Amino acid sequence: MKKVRLSGMTIAYRENDGAGHPVLYIHGNSSSSKTFEKQLQASHHRCIALDLPGHGDSDRFATHTEYGIPAYAKIVAELAQALDIEEAVIVGWSLGGHVALEAVKRSGR
Repeated sequence: MKKVRLSGMTIAYRENDGAGHPVLYIHGNSSSSKTFEKQLQASHHRCIALDLPGHGDSDRFATHTEYGIPAYAKIVAELAQALDIEEAVIVGWSLGGHVALEAVKRSGR
């Protein structure tokens, strides 16, 4: 488990030792990056799975009003920037799928 500071919070993520085009995994509600542990272990690609705020080992948002898809998408975009990821395949499950769509929309790509 690795951690990074984004938007004043500690965000936890898992990353394998793969190379090449990155794959970014976003979990569903009431879950965590642990959901994608087997995918990270089995892939030769660079794979990253984060714990969204309030999930897994990541900090919670300061107030309950901050929770929502746009705020989650902002964290995903900040994580990509912090990890020097310009392009990635994004895999989102349930809530993570909605967050992925919003994150792509924010990136302008």
